[in-house]
Amino acid sequence: MHGALGEQGQDRGADIAALAATPRAASAAAFEEAASLFERALQANERLGDGGAARKDRLRLLFRLHDSLLPISRYARLHDALVQAESLAADAADPAAQARALSYMSHFFWIARG
Repeated sequence: MHGALGEQGQDRGADIAALAATPRAASAAAFEEAASLFERALQANERLGDGGAARKDRLRLLFRLHDSLLPISRYARLHDALVQAESLAADAADPAAQARALSYMSHFFWIARG
């Protein structure tokens, strides 16, 4: 017998840890993929110009990018997206979107900067 659990107990513990990690890994991969797709959508959006509809779509995409980056702790890019969103909302005189961006920014500083 090796340790308190013995070989079978250690193997079982490793199996349980692997099973627990699998959903987290899959979830992280899904958030990474979503972030990548939102980044591509933002690049495509830039080619649409600065019209009102394109601007609203850009804000929506930046908020969705936030939702993808936060769970995977991609804080540098998350901060950049929130700064862009707040600036875009302020330029568009959209107080609801600006409040949302500032609220997310507050949460970002609480989570990422402690």
